[in-house]
Amino acid sequence: MGFLRASLDMGGVEVAALCDIRQDAVSRGIDLVQTRLNSKPASYVGGDTHYKKMLERDDIDAVFVATPTRWHGPMATDSARARKWVY
Repeated sequence: MGFLRASLDMGGVEVAALCDIRQDAVSRGIDLVQTRLNSKPASYVGGDTHYKKMLERDDIDAVFVATPTRWHGPMATDSARARKWVY
C-alpha cells in the first residue's frame, strides 16, 4: 500500500493491475485506486505465481515488487523478461 499511495500521490500514473496472494490486500488497493483515479484495476490473486499471468499484459509498463525479500529476485527477473520496468 505504501508504494501504491506514493505513486498515486506523484500523479501521472495509471494502475492497470494489482497482484497479491491475499484477497484483502488486493481489495484495499482496488478501493484506493478507485477513490483516487476513478478507475478499477484488474486483480490477480491467489498462488505464488499468479503474478506471471499479470506480466503477460501489454498495457503494463512497470512493476513494483513489494514482497518478502526471497521473492525479489525471481519476480524482478520474470518482470524484466516480460519487458517491464522493475522497481
